[in-house]
Amino acid sequence: MKNDLKTYTKKVAVTVGIVLLGTLIVLERELIVKGIATVISAISPLLVGIVIAFILNIPMKKVEKFLMKRTNGERKKWIRPVAVVSTYLGALLLIVIILSIIVPQLVDSITMLSNNIGKYLATVIEVINNLLKNAGLDYQISTAMIDSDLLSGLKSIIESFIPLKDSQSFLDWLASLDFGVVSDIGNSAVRIIGVIVDIFLAIVLSVYLLLSKETFKMQVKNVSRAFLSERMYYIMNYIYHKVNTIFGDFITGQLTEMMILGSIFFVVLSIAGMPYALLISVLIGITSIIPYFGAAIALVFGAILIFADTSLTRMLVFIVLFEVVQQIENNFIYPNVVGSSVGLPPIWVLCAVTMFGSLFGVVGLLFGVPAMAVIQALIKEVVRYRLNEPESV
Repeated sequence: MKNDLKTYTKKVAVTVGIVLLGTLIVLERELIVKGIATVISAISPLLVGIVIAFILNIPMKKVEKFLMKRTNGERKKWIRPVAVVSTYLGALLLIVIILSIIVPQLVDSITMLSNNIGKYLATVIEVINNLLKNAGLDYQISTAMIDSDLLSGLKSIIESFIPLKDSQSFLDWLASLDFGVVSDIGNSAVRIIGVIVDIFLAIVLSVYLLLSKETFKMQVKNVSRAFLSERMYYIMNYIYHKVNTIFGDFITGQLTEMMILGSIFFVVLSIAGMPYALLISVLIGITSIIPYFGAAIALVFGAILIFADTSLTRMLVFIVLFEVVQQIENNFIYPNVVGSSVGLPPIWVLCAVTMFGSLFGVVGLLFGVPAMAVIQALIKEVVRYRLNEPESV
C-alpha cells in the first residue's frame, strides 16, 4: 500500500512539474529564448571548437593509422602532432581551393545576370508568347514592359542582396552574415572582428582537444562517475556512444558522397559541354549535405546560370541530366555510401530538416538528420525498456 502511494505521489509530482515547466515556457518564452541565446553566444567558441575537433578527428584518425604503420621507436611520439598539423593543413587547402573556384565564378555569373537581365526577360516573354500561340490563344505579352526603370529596379534588388564589385566585397558580405547564429547588434566592423576572434578561439580549442583527446575523455569519464549514479552513468555513456557512432558515420558518409557526386556531375556536365561545369559541380557537392532542399538549390542555381549563358534548350538539357544523375545518387550512391549510418524514413528526414533548420539555421540543416537519428534511436531504446525488452548495449 505504501509503495503504491509512493509511486502514485511520484507520478503526480512529475506530471505537475511537467505542466508547470510547460506553462513557464509558454508564458516566458521570449525571456527563455533570450537567455538561451545569451548562453549559446557566450560559449559559441567552445561549441564550434568541439564541432571542428569532432569533424577533423575523422580524417586525423586515418592519418594517424597511416603514420603508425610507417613509424618506429622514438618517432611515434610525434605521430599525433604531425597528424593534427597535416589534417588542419589539408582542411585549409581544401577550403582555399573551393573558395578559389566558387567565389570568382560566382561573382562573375551574378554580375552577368544583373547586367543582362533585360535580355533574359525578353527571352522568357518570347517563350511564353510562343506557348500561348501554340495553345491557340491570341493574347501576347508586350516586351515594351521591359523599360529602363524596371531593369534598374531589378538590378538594385540583386545588388542589395549580394555585392557585385569583386571577390573581396563578396567575401566581406559573407563574413557579415549571421547564418542563423545569434550575435550582438552593433557596428558591422566590430561584429566581423568578434567573428574572427571567435573562430580563432574555436580553432585553438579544437587543436587542444585533438592533441589530448584521450586525456579529455578520461577526465569527463571520471567526473561523470564521481557525480552520477551508476545507472545514470551507464545511460549517459550509452548516449555518448550512440551520438559518436551516428554522427561519425554520417559525416564520413556525407563527405564521401560529396566528392563522388561532385565528380560525377563534373564529368557529365563537361561531356555535355555545359558552361560553369566546375562551379555547378562543386556547388552540387556542397549542397548535397542538405537533404531535399540542397538538390533544389543546386538545380535552380545551375539552371539559371546555364540559361543566362546559353539558351532555354541547354537549360532543359541540364535539368534532364540533373534528374538522371540525382536518381542514380538517390538509389545507389546515398544508400551504399551513407547507408544505415542514419537509417531514418523520408518523413523523419523531412521533419528533421524543417524543425532543426528553423531552430538553428544552417547548423540545423547540416546536423538535423543525424540529431533526429539519435533521438529516434533513444526513443526506441526507451520503448524497449518500458516493454521489458532491454537491448544489450
